[in-house]
Amino acid sequence: MTAPVFVVSPDRLGAEVLYEMLERGIRHAPVVSERGRLIGVLEDGDLFAGQPRSWFGARRTIARAQNLDELGDVGERLPG
Repeated sequence: MTAPVFVVSPDRLGAEVLYEMLERGIRHAPVVSERGRLIGVLEDGDLFAGQPRSWFGARRTIARAQNLDELGDVGERLPG
């Protein structure tokens, strides 16, 4: 777990939270109420699922490419 813990409020937009998670290199973020009570935990995969055709998904796929061939395959699937 990273420290300090990156927590989000329930009113945050999923795309904003996902962007911050990507920038921080984390996969999970606790959702905490104004009073500090744990409501739940967001996982990057859940947020990616809500952004199937966005640059978030492309960024994730690029980051997971294991070699230049896989990276080339990703590039071929990107819109012109």
